[in-house]
Amino acid sequence: MVLACFALLLTVGVSTSAAASGNSGNAAQCQHGGWQSLTASNGVAFRNTGDCVSYAAQGGAFASATESQRDCESFGGTFSTDPATDAFGLSSVGNQILWTCNARTVSTTTGNQTLQSDCQADGGNQTASDGAPHFTCARH
Repeated sequence: MVLACFALLLTVGVSTSAAASGNSGNAAQCQHGGWQSLTASNGVAFRNTGDCVSYAAQGGAFASATESQRDCESFGGTFSTDPATDAFGLSSVGNQILWTCNARTVSTTTGNQTLQSDCQADGGNQTASDGAPHFTCARH
């Protein structure tokens, strides 16, 4: 009887320990600024470390942010691959929206040139910009 109770305690202790570790490896990737170079599997960027850790704890898979996304966010913009975020209607004239960078707070010639270069590197051949805050990368 004592042996059976000990075996039960050992089993409960091992399963509790395994459950506590969860996705700690993924969550650890979010620490020390790691969240800034990771995205959710759907390409959505994390707002902060806690947002990233929460996603990892729920079993979420990571994708690395692209150069385009990092550049967009460095200009204060919100990066998206959702065609609905195109402010110029490029998809209505037969273009495939690759990504957008909206709500940019930095508008410079260099910034626009950087996003244009990123678009070309991503296979895009159509861009639209109003200086700031909108930029769309598309392929025709």
